[in-house]
Amino acid sequence: GLELTTATVWSEGGEKARLPKISTRGMALVEIVGDSSIDAEFDVLVNGTARAKGRIGESVPLNLSPYETYTITLAATKGADLIKVEDKKEVIGILPGNIAQLKWRVDKSVLLIGRLLDIDGKPLAWKTIKGLDTLSTTDAFGNFQIELSARNQPFVNVKGKGTCTLAVPELTFGEFYVNIGDMVCV
Repeated sequence: GLELTTATVWSEGGEKARLPKISTRGMALVEIVGDSSIDAEFDVLVNGTARAKGRIGESVPLNLSPYETYTITLAATKGADLIKVEDKKEVIGILPGNIAQLKWRVDKSVLLIGRLLDIDGKPLAWKTIKGLDTLSTTDAFGNFQIELSARNQPFVNVKGKGTCTLAVPELTFGEFYVNIGDMVCV
C-alpha cells in the first residue's frame, strides 16, 4: 500500500497541525470497467510482467519506484472466451508521491456469422466489414464472420456505393455465435 507518515507543522500563531507526508514511492491505480455480469479475471502487466490481478469494478493499486517509465497493459486470464478487452498500452512516468490513474474497458463479445447481399440479392464478394476494433472480409459468396463487442456497429465500404451500415439485430451476448443470415447492404 501507500506509505504514509506525518509531519508536525507549527504556524505563526503557535498552533500545531499534523500533515500527511507522502512516501517517496509512486503508484498507478488501474480501474477495470465494464458489464459487472462478466465473470473474468485480469492480469495487470507492468513492462510485460504480471504484477497484480483484478476484476471488473475494481481499482487495482500498483506500487512503483519513482523516476522510471512504465508500460501498463491488461490481459484476461480467466473467463476470457466471450469478452473484448480494450487493446491499449499506457506509458506512464512516476514521480515521488505521484498517482497515475488508468482505465480499461471490458465488453462482452459474440461471433457474428452471416451473408452480405446487395439490394438485388446478389452476394457482395470480397468486401471488408469493419467494426469499431475488428475487421473481416466476405468470401466469394458474401459469407462472413466477425467478432463484435457490445459497443460495435459493423459497416461495409462498397466500391462505387460508399459505406453501408449493417442493421444488426438485437444480439444475446452469452452465446458463442449468432447466425444473422442474409444482410442487405443498401
